[in-house]
Amino acid sequence: GLVTDEEVSRQETSLLSVLTDANVNVSNNSGVSVLQYNSPLTIPWRRRNEIAVVLEENVEDGGAAEKEALAMWKSRAAAASWYDAGVRL
Repeated sequence: GLVTDEEVSRQETSLLSVLTDANVNVSNNSGVSVLQYNSPLTIPWRRRNEIAVVLEENVEDGGAAEKEALAMWKSRAAAASWYDAGVRL
């Protein structure tokens, strides 16, 4: 749909809540980025909008499995969004 300040605020609160519950560190100085991939002619129910935050890397607390997963993530060929990964909020 259409991006409004209220919707961005609601989605930001939801995203930060999920990240906090998962013990993920969010960089406080970056704020939230609103990503819109829509042509001006896109009908409202077909619009794709996302919000993004910058995460802080925290390897010290992780074990071997976490370090291996991080190394695999860093070596990926292309970045994927939560939408492409099939995660629904």
